[in-house]
Amino acid sequence: DGSIGEEQLAWLEARLIEAHGRYRDNGGTVVTTSHSDQLVVLFSHHNLGTIENPSPDPFNPDDRRLGSAALLALVRRFPNVIAWVNGHTHVNRVNPVPDPTGATGGFWEITTAAHVDYPEHARIVEVLDNRDGTLSIFATVIEHAAPAQVAYDDFSLLGLASISRELSANDPQVNPVDKLGKPTDLNVELVLRAPFDFGAAGSRGPQSSGGTQGSVRGTGAERLPDTGTDLRLPMVLGGAAAAGALAVRRRIEPSEP
Repeated sequence: DGSIGEEQLAWLEARLIEAHGRYRDNGGTVVTTSHSDQLVVLFSHHNLGTIENPSPDPFNPDDRRLGSAALLALVRRFPNVIAWVNGHTHVNRVNPVPDPTGATGGFWEITTAAHVDYPEHARIVEVLDNRDGTLSIFATVIEHAAPAQVAYDDFSLLGLASISRELSANDPQVNPVDKLGKPTDLNVELVLRAPFDFGAAGSRGPQSSGGTQGSVRGTGAERLPDTGTDLRLPMVLGGAAAAGALAVRRRIEPSEP
């Protein structure tokens, strides 16, 4: 496991301030800046459950180490943080991280399995403006193009990748089903309240570059169908109460009843 040092936490705070027109200071007071609001997605190796290691950094031993409580306290002061993408545990997991104070809409933690271990997945993360006061984060799991059926005499790039997949699935020290994750850990649409108005002048959200990303969903007949998730109602995912700020939508295909 790992941790975050005070020096890096201060660096992160400075970067978050740059992406916010408004945020809260340590005492809870709202601070207004001259910066344009931007959506923020955090990326790290470690996840929320694996940053409690107090061991000092041998290259910077005077830098005090901090864990998830300090990191969460910082992130929850900045409402534009919508997701945290990470790994380390070599499993597929998606969890809501609501803000118990209600000051922000919370964010999604998106953990993805490793290339070296089964199921050898990667993930595409896309952010879309629903144009109804909410955002959707589409998290799509992908795997390499190696054949599912292994040819043991094929030592080409894809042949070796195919062998690798089978070896990782047969590792006696792991539970492949656990690493793969539940359906709600795989291909999901993650919904949360938009942290600011993308149409406001000067904001740098999905519509700021000529509407390219915001226009993907379109309006009217071109818009993807709503699927009945009421964001005003509490929802439970993975044992964490989302308090209505975060929800998972299941897309209904046109052929389904």
